[in-house]
Amino acid sequence: MTYLPAKKRSSILIISLSILGCALAAWLLFDRNRASAQTVKTTGPAKSTAISVTATGLEPARSVPLYGFNGNNTRGPKWSTPGLMSQIKALHPQIIRYPGGSVSDWWDWKTGWFVNNPDLPQKYRKIPKVDMSLSELKKVVDATGCQVVFTLNMISASLADQMAMLHNAQQMGIPVNWVELGNESNLPKSAGMQKFKSAKAYAQTSQSWVSAIRKNYPNAKVALVGGNTSNRNLIQSGKSTWNSVVLGAAPAVNAIVMHNYALPIRIINQSGIDFQKLYQQFVQSYKTKGFNNLPSNQHIWLTEYNIHWAYTQGFTDIKTMQKYATTWSTALGAVLMTSTETDLSTKIDLLTFHNLTGWTPFSAIETTNKTFNLLPNGIGMQTWLQAAKGMTKMAKINFSSSIKDYQLLGWKFSNGSNQKVILVNLTNTSMAVNLNAVSLPQTISYHTIYSGKNQQTIGLSRVQKKNGTTTKGLITLPPYSITNLSQP
Repeated sequence: MTYLPAKKRSSILIISLSILGCALAAWLLFDRNRASAQTVKTTGPAKSTAISVTATGLEPARSVPLYGFNGNNTRGPKWSTPGLMSQIKALHPQIIRYPGGSVSDWWDWKTGWFVNNPDLPQKYRKIPKVDMSLSELKKVVDATGCQVVFTLNMISASLADQMAMLHNAQQMGIPVNWVELGNESNLPKSAGMQKFKSAKAYAQTSQSWVSAIRKNYPNAKVALVGGNTSNRNLIQSGKSTWNSVVLGAAPAVNAIVMHNYALPIRIINQSGIDFQKLYQQFVQSYKTKGFNNLPSNQHIWLTEYNIHWAYTQGFTDIKTMQKYATTWSTALGAVLMTSTETDLSTKIDLLTFHNLTGWTPFSAIETTNKTFNLLPNGIGMQTWLQAAKGMTKMAKINFSSSIKDYQLLGWKFSNGSNQKVILVNLTNTSMAVNLNAVSLPQTISYHTIYSGKNQQTIGLSRVQKKNGTTTKGLITLPPYSITNLSQP
């Protein structure tokens, strides 16, 4: 063993202590900066330590659109089935789209089922018949008080036939206030495009339909299919877009229709749904389809939106990917999508989430096994519909600039002095939120539901609940939670 002289050993000790001191100081500085930044993570296990967040105010108030569901119920059972009808009523839908999307191209309202037509697609021929008649629709309207957006059959039915449907509906007590001409005629492989061939032909054909509707139902609003497409053959003009051609050929319509779906391959990773990417996909799709470039007074109807769980491209393990559709994250995602779309334009009149019943990944209510439990889509939409029920105005709550919509979102709903708020924490961190800038009563009741991000959720048995009253505008939001606040 070699011994160093005492003087040299002392010098080395001093140097070592100096290095250690510098390292400790650097670590303390880093930790302090990290704490002050309060970085919010959106993935990982939930954390119990809450960060402080302050609402900074409200955006300008807007009218509350109609919120509801696409009503394709071809997989049954019929809506009036007792357990199903009670769950539909509990969702508080404000509007139902009837008979739905692509099924409307082949719909015979007189039988409440598909047309007897040799061109009927094979996929519809195999489905056992379910009663989806106007009588069934009337039962939903009576039970919920909802309105109806009628999607007319411009493919396998005549104008006279569809006017007879509207007449019968009104005679039965179903108001004719919202009429949509066709479904997704802007898509190259759609039945609408196969018939009309171009945007101009579709719009010109629609003119006589619009005139007939206006003559018989002067208060009804009419919308045409919208959404720019990259297929130039459908536009027949190098500088035109689908939206500009349709609105140019049919300027008298009240609104243009938008459909918005996020593709799983773009928003799902090993941690499940990425809320940031989901938010970005919806904003980007709105722009890509040209809805951000419409005339300032142009109204929009969003008649289908969701994550496109049926689009499996890019996944080798499809079952694992689709399992995320029945996790708690999908409930949070349903609210995030609805909030994002509402925030994109004050001219959006109605939003119908796809879908009320049917295939489990898309559905709000479980109907395949006839349990009629709320699925994550339904749980999320129910919280939003509860906030919107009976309200006439809504305003988005702003938080500090470091907080993004895909981390924390909030809206204030009002009708005179009656006020409600919905808050959604999409992160794995608790948030202590100061709502004083929102001008709420000092005491307001809240109901919070929350769970693990990827917890399988069919019904509310695995969802945790917390009720209470805020104090001086302060409330703590658990990770991955939805909170409804309302006056007692």
